[in-house]
Amino acid sequence: PSANAANALRARIALFNSEFNIAEQASLAVITNGTHSLDPDFESMLTDAASLSLSDEIIMDLSYLFGTRTHQLNVLQGIIISGGYTDIVPTQQLVDTYETVNGLPIDEDPAYDPANPYANRDPRLKATLAVPQEPWLDLIFETHSDSAQTTRVSTGERVNNPSQTLENPTVTRTGYVWKKFVEQQKMIDNEQTAESEFPMPLLRYAEVLLTYAEAKIENGTIDQTTLDAINDVRSRAYGTVRTDVGNYPAITSLDAGELRKVIKRERAAELANEGLRLIDLKRWGIVEKMMTQRVMGSPANGWSEIGGNLGFVPSIDDDGFIDYSGAPMQPWSGTGNLEYRIVHERNSDPNKYLFWPIPQREIDAGGGVVTQNPGY
Repeated sequence: PSANAANALRARIALFNSEFNIAEQASLAVITNGTHSLDPDFESMLTDAASLSLSDEIIMDLSYLFGTRTHQLNVLQGIIISGGYTDIVPTQQLVDTYETVNGLPIDEDPAYDPANPYANRDPRLKATLAVPQEPWLDLIFETHSDSAQTTRVSTGERVNNPSQTLENPTVTRTGYVWKKFVEQQKMIDNEQTAESEFPMPLLRYAEVLLTYAEAKIENGTIDQTTLDAINDVRSRAYGTVRTDVGNYPAITSLDAGELRKVIKRERAAELANEGLRLIDLKRWGIVEKMMTQRVMGSPANGWSEIGGNLGFVPSIDDDGFIDYSGAPMQPWSGTGNLEYRIVHERNSDPNKYLFWPIPQREIDAGGGVVTQNPGY
């Protein structure tokens, strides 16, 4: 590991412990070092192993190698028709977190069309996950319950699509699948799909920039460099650079309250599926609020009812909590196809989101000094 990796990790730990002076200093050390930069192609970096391995954005990663150590994200996140299991899927809440191209939450942008909810959104939405009727793994990703066939993009041929009925236990329950960390070509070629050597990024330069910005906000030292750090990350999502303000929604406000809302959306959008979300919710003091909400999925047969007839748009508060009150919804195993799907009703003790269980061997070794955390 390099000095940059040490400082990036130090900045992360300091941020998570509200030691904002240290977080600002450590992240600034990485920025001014000049070794790392944002990869111009967000999607390729995180869906192509070779691109990630060569990217200057990666400060530290966890490497894998066939015959030595592999993981199974290809099949755990892959679509059924390409040999995947769709065990790990994005939620409707994540989809609704992404801003519009106007830089606004969907409930604040009058141009947002709830009948066509995936259009004119932050490009990181479709770079991070596959949405219905979009190409992925050389197929048109189709989850409509009546779609017995779909189209292979490279040939135009029609191919059988696994049953998409709500009762099929192998179908993506939310209507979405991850692109991030899925090796597209190997899934297309059906090559070693049960194993993957895709390297897992542990520290990315984008996170360092967002850490620097958040530390500046919480230190009360907001200045142009705060906005520059945020806008570097935002502009990259649109395939451009910070100074090209006509081609991405730049942040210009210096108000701490507004910037806190932006940082929460940015970290959710930029770092989705990278293992930091739960810790973010804990340190922001909103984990119980966010993690006790039911898990939502899209309507199985599209947005004709919710978006078209009802024109329903969920409301989003300053913490990023998305409220679906008033919308038609039903349990995932139900018979309807036009409602939001309730994928999971969370009913565990919210204290469990704050602490991990202490291993019994550690309790035994403490001779009664160490006691188990509440709820375990």
